[in-house]
Amino acid sequence: MVVEGKKLGGREAKGPFLSSHAWGWITHGMFLLLLLPMPLCFCSLWTHLHACCCCPSGPLRLSPGQVERHAKGIVQQMRRTLRHGYHAYVPKGALLKTDMLASSPQLVTAVFRETEAAAERADRANDDAGFFSRPRLNYPVASGIPAFISRRQFDVQYNIFHHDAVETLNRHTLGTSLEGHSLETVIRRTSFDATQAAAHTAAAEHFNYCFFYKSLRPWGTAVPKQLREAFQLQYGRDGSVDVVEEVKRLLTVVVLSHQERCGWVYLVWTGKQFDVVEFPHGACPIGSDLIPLLAINVHEGAYSLDYGLSGLEQYAQNYFRACNWFLAERYYLQATGRGSSCDA
Repeated sequence: MVVEGKKLGGREAKGPFLSSHAWGWITHGMFLLLLLPMPLCFCSLWTHLHACCCCPSGPLRLSPGQVERHAKGIVQQMRRTLRHGYHAYVPKGALLKTDMLASSPQLVTAVFRETEAAAERADRANDDAGFFSRPRLNYPVASGIPAFISRRQFDVQYNIFHHDAVETLNRHTLGTSLEGHSLETVIRRTSFDATQAAAHTAAAEHFNYCFFYKSLRPWGTAVPKQLREAFQLQYGRDGSVDVVEEVKRLLTVVVLSHQERCGWVYLVWTGKQFDVVEFPHGACPIGSDLIPLLAINVHEGAYSLDYGLSGLEQYAQNYFRACNWFLAERYYLQATGRGSSCDA
């Protein structure tokens, strides 16, 4: 690989230089270095498929075990909810295409996408298998909740944490005496039963998430007249206080005083007055004789992507830019016997 005495550009080389064969090896090595940032799991799967499909003895079929072993990293790159082995989601017939994978990168991508779609269908089937499911929102979230949280931050709450709560709730109620009962009934029946702690926690979190979504609207709403008047009776008797700002201040104070960063803060009606109450993870207003009006999620996972771990105060302030005050008024009027029973 080392040659001496060759002429370079009309001049005799003073020292050794590499042959074209050696330069080929170096170029090949540099190309491999460019592949390092790619997921190692994908490279491993590609290498294995290439070796299997191009071996002298002819193409080999991969067993589900081999696919799972070499695609373990791919599973980790997929969605958070894809917990099972890769082969468990591979559609029928996909493994039959592995003979062609080495010569067709497009087919590799296609099979990967098929597997993702199958995983999503399996997740939906698991959700539908139980009595409870996540709600369909009556406002768009393609861009998250404008002025409050991004789509990525909303997805963490809706597609990961809330998904897990619903999955746990269905798992602990299907086939039991709790199956088929309303969410409120499940929460009340499991409140003081230590053997049903998992079901109670999941049910309470399901309620909290659903109420939190209802408490939001893109760009928020104005404070309705009757709710403002009710605030005025409690907080503005001397006339020197902006009653809406006072309610916001009280909610923010309780949010910032929630040390665990793992729970919920509610504006509630006690039957006599407004109050701001915090609930730890796994607890909710149901069973406490409190009427929830608005909810704020103060789990770290609810704000950390957009605001950072130290951004709780800004998160709380922006909450009021996306707050659905009409929901609070609706439930307040219902509680005082002056409103309809339909949801906001």
